[in-house]
Amino acid sequence: MRISDNMFYNQLLSGLQKRSRGAIRIHEQISSGRRINRLSDEPQALGRLFQLEAMIDQSGLYRRTIESQINRLNRVDNVLGQIGDIYQRVRELAVQGASDTLSGEDLAALAREVDRLINSAVAAANSVRGEAAPEALFERRVDPAKTPPEWVHYVGTFPPGGGGPSPATDGWASLLTAELLVETVDHVELFAVVEDPADARYRHALFFDRLFELRDCMQAGDTQGIRDILGGIDEDLEKVVSFRAQLGAKTNQLEMLTDQISFHEAQLTELKSILGDTDLAKASIELGREELVYKSLLAATTRLLEVSLLHFLR
Repeated sequence: MRISDNMFYNQLLSGLQKRSRGAIRIHEQISSGRRINRLSDEPQALGRLFQLEAMIDQSGLYRRTIESQINRLNRVDNVLGQIGDIYQRVRELAVQGASDTLSGEDLAALAREVDRLINSAVAAANSVRGEAAPEALFERRVDPAKTPPEWVHYVGTFPPGGGGPSPATDGWASLLTAELLVETVDHVELFAVVEDPADARYRHALFFDRLFELRDCMQAGDTQGIRDILGGIDEDLEKVVSFRAQLGAKTNQLEMLTDQISFHEAQLTELKSILGDTDLAKASIELGREELVYKSLLAATTRLLEVSLLHFLR
């Protein structure tokens, strides 16, 4: 088979162009830091990279969601801490008021401070679900026709809705439950909200009734009544501590889950880097090889062209 000069020179030109494209491709990999810069490079590997990026984005979404819920739980823990401090102060006032040495004026001053502490406790109760802004869940009301005539009314949904796990989905979402992500503490249980069987609109929080009773005993100078209330105040303090412990357990579970997701996300990122990032050392060696072959081929082509020109002149 006879090879014409055109075929020979076309093969040389094709080889030069191929080596030139190879060098340009490696230059792109080094400058961009990515091994795959266009779909035509490695379609199969590029598809795998897209899958990894989607998985990383999904893991990051779950992690950020859980971190926001941890922040909510921390806000609630601070609120419960404030309520505990309020009740601790109430207990100190009750111990003072239980002394028979105080005058009626002294007990009246203690009663006024307890009344102010009731307002602080109600304000804290409206923040017990950890929302950015306090909710209007509890409010003080007075009605002489009721017994007791003054109480903290619950204006939220009764019985409260929610609870139960969320529908199971694939991935990390299957590990998350509505209780962990939505519910912080059961405020109805914490503040012992009850409904009047005779009037469904009358819902009051038993948790605050003892404060009103303490205030009234102080105003009436009933030191024995104050002593009787002290045991109930201790029970309320223990209840707050118990709810804080439950909240801490939920926070620990979410923090452990966050660590797992972060580790999983790091593994995916490392795999994506192995698959898609440029190995600079390897790329530098390939670039040097491509340039060497290109120069050698270019030199050989130049010498062959000189010989062909002499043949033409003869």
